[in-house]
Amino acid sequence: MIKYLILVSLFSFSILACQNKTESKENKPVIEKTDNTGPEYTSRYICPMYCKGSGADTMGICPVCGMDYELNPEFKGSEL
Repeated sequence: MIKYLILVSLFSFSILACQNKTESKENKPVIEKTDNTGPEYTSRYICPMYCKGSGADTMGICPVCGMDYELNPEFKGSEL
């Protein structure tokens, strides 16, 4: 009797383990690439939150979230 119980338990466990592997492959999260070409990434001064449409050539405040602009360390334009 105990042998049958162990056998059934192992069989059930193997079926559940195989199902979980199949489901995890189907439910992989999709990683989207961020478009880093907008002014919120390429301007001399940028919002620390990278708000869409923010960024300027002079110090200022983000019109979207109200945070102060910071100097963009990745800025590749001409120096003033």
